[in-house]
Amino acid sequence: MTKWKCPCGHIFEREEMKTLVPGDIINIDGKLETTKAKRTGCEGCGFGVQLEKEPNRFQRMKKENERLHEIILHKCCNGNMGRVLELCNIKYS
Repeated sequence: MTKWKCPCGHIFEREEMKTLVPGDIINIDGKLETTKAKRTGCEGCGFGVQLEKEPNRFQRMKKENERLHEIILHKCCNGNMGRVLELCNIKYS
């Protein structure tokens, strides 16, 4: 079974990763893409979130994938992502 370890140390099984990807995974000319997010990088990256209008990416994530929201904000990086957003006065719920 394929496993992936994210930078914060959480280990994901392949089937679990499928549930965390925004939208569906499709094959376009041999290249795998998602039907929602058209960017690369970690779903939990907060770079530039302070510039976004509400609902921001974390608020949308809570609505679209509550399990992913819980993992990123309260489990990865020892739960510090939620704390960082709070300190910066950025809403994430």
